[in-house]
Amino acid sequence: GTRWPPSLGRSSAEAMRSAGRQALEGFVDPMLALAHTTLDAPPGYEIARVLLHRAARPTVENRFITEGTATLFDMTDRDRIAVARQAVRGQRRATVRRLWAGEGPRDAAVVRAVGAAFVERLVKEGGRDRFLAFLRDQSPENARAVYGAETLDGIVAAVDADLRRR
Repeated sequence: GTRWPPSLGRSSAEAMRSAGRQALEGFVDPMLALAHTTLDAPPGYEIARVLLHRAARPTVENRFITEGTATLFDMTDRDRIAVARQAVRGQRRATVRRLWAGEGPRDAAVVRAVGAAFVERLVKEGGRDRFLAFLRDQSPENARAVYGAETLDGIVAAVDADLRRR
């Protein structure tokens, strides 16, 4: 027979499959402040999505920005540009503007990694208050209003250049 509960020494998905069960994905319901995560997920990813919703109370959400924010604040200490660079390797369509517009790769790993690198730069260049103001309306138009066109264009260009750097 199959052991239950599954061994905690393996990834959640692997353990569930070995026990003959379908792997569960993490999920979040920010309205209920409910987060379910898996053992192999970054420790703060799902709860960061709840906090984003509760702190910023977004009226206009964007997958690229929301996923990037949750990934940036996932309680891991990773080099966000290096992770993003690895995620976009061989994908010419993966630019900040394309992903923000939902036109680039749909792969969650790419969206999260590049989003985190971009959000990290937004926070670093513009500060906490601007970032929180931007999070209420995550559209490129609002970003231009909050950061200024020149600053935003510079941040976008810098992240795109970092992604292509070897």
